[in-house]
Amino acid sequence: MARRDAVLIGDAAALYGLAPSAVRWWERQGLLGPPDRVGGKRLYDDIGLRRVGLAYLCRVVGRMPLDQAAVVTSGQATRDTWRHAVDARLA
Repeated sequence: MARRDAVLIGDAAALYGLAPSAVRWWERQGLLGPPDRVGGKRLYDDIGLRRVGLAYLCRVVGRMPLDQAAVVTSGQATRDTWRHAVDARLA
């Protein structure tokens, strides 16, 4: 049974005008961590949706290279590495 506070990949992608394949590709490239799954289907909660939105801002709006965007969106970076990636893009 799907969680009520989570949406499927198609709905998550549609919030940002993306194809679900773009979100899956971002996962493979390390921009997004693996989401929870129910019955093999990806589910995105509030945090997951925010990360998709952040990836969208980095890649589509900011045209940030994949490696820098992954630092910002993965949730694995320290504050210093996150800041360095953003500062490098702004420069």
